[in-house]
Amino acid sequence: MHVHHSKHHASKRWLPWLLAVAIFTLVPVLHGTGLGAQLPHSTTLKQRTASKQQQFLAAPKLCRAPCKNERVPQLELVGSWPGTKNLTGQHVTLATQLSLARLDKLEAQCTAWPHPLVAAVYVPLVRGRIRSPEASEHDGIALSDARRDLKQFHKRMRQQKGACDLRLRLYSERCDSATKAALYPFNAMRNRALDMVQTEAVMQLDVDFLVSKQFSRDLGKPASWAALRQQLELTVAVVLPAFEANPELLRGGEAWNERELRTAANLTQQAVEGNKSWMVRHYKAGQVSQFAGARFPEGHKCTNYRAWAGATDFYSIHYEEGYEPYSVMLRRHVPWHDERFRGYGRDKCVGYLTMWWWGVRFGVHPRAWVVHSPHPDGPAKAVTRELDLHQELKNKFYEVREELAAGSYVPATGFPQQCLLHKQQHKCRRKGRFGFRTGST
Repeated sequence: MHVHHSKHHASKRWLPWLLAVAIFTLVPVLHGTGLGAQLPHSTTLKQRTASKQQQFLAAPKLCRAPCKNERVPQLELVGSWPGTKNLTGQHVTLATQLSLARLDKLEAQCTAWPHPLVAAVYVPLVRGRIRSPEASEHDGIALSDARRDLKQFHKRMRQQKGACDLRLRLYSERCDSATKAALYPFNAMRNRALDMVQTEAVMQLDVDFLVSKQFSRDLGKPASWAALRQQLELTVAVVLPAFEANPELLRGGEAWNERELRTAANLTQQAVEGNKSWMVRHYKAGQVSQFAGARFPEGHKCTNYRAWAGATDFYSIHYEEGYEPYSVMLRRHVPWHDERFRGYGRDKCVGYLTMWWWGVRFGVHPRAWVVHSPHPDGPAKAVTRELDLHQELKNKFYEVREELAAGSYVPATGFPQQCLLHKQQHKCRRKGRFGFRTGST
């Protein structure tokens, strides 16, 4: 009897895990696939996440403080430069984040986007000096020098005709080693940029991407804005397909040299300035392709590029795990990013997984796109590999997936004073095998 009793309780302990796996495996199948199918707004989705979805739609500040055994970046605001206008209402703000080494990318982004742009700049400090392995001109300089450089950069952008309305903030972090300084805190910086947004709509975009001028022009047309606004009100993340100059065309599987980088940069600029007919023609010719289609096809394949090529209206798509597009959303529908994800991998994926579980639907804009601006890999990717952090990031991702299935997930951030849940209100758990959380502490 005693053995039977133990087995009974063991099976009860495993039951929630088995149910979570079954739900996560079956729901995408139940939603169906294919162009023209209904957006994932099924009764099953509503029932399983009803309470969380209501919180999510009503409270853009749904976040929590980290638990004792969790680490998030400790960022300090050390500089701020305002925009020229107090923009609210019918505008889309581009929100981005970067290191000092990517200021040239921010300049290109600002030049191509004549609308509000907010940017959060990160500088790691090692023994009181800025560590910037990508840019020797910034490596080892004082924080005051970085402030001076950004002040001059901000002034130059304000004086440039047709450029963005730029709001800029500088954040520093004290790091105990050059290795930690190279682990760029992507999600923490995305949150700092998101916190700067004043308009009702936002497009979160990495600094190495440029927005098509077709979309920029359309935003100034009342009919185009009305159509986009209607989609956004339906709790839709309006995806802009992401393209890049076809790597296979340029390098044949090898690292790009300077000539190939110039060729890619020229093709990228043409893709930004061209109309959709140009994009479709060069896509079919293989000169531009899905971003990271060879390296990480799951990241953007749900967008359905073939469908986009012939689309004349917004169309619905279905989420699959790993999807991490670039999209426009109403600010009140955008959740905070989980700042426990630091380094290279799973940082954007976990945000879109959260959106899907909380009921956000996905549609694709038929006349807009973004284009990757080519550059050598940054240090975060190499250091993540060097420290063998990929498995840890995967474990955190699986952990979030479990909590989403259980309806208990809340992103951890470094600004608990803005969160609905403080440390004492969130039930922290200790970690068990493989990084999963087990009993309460």
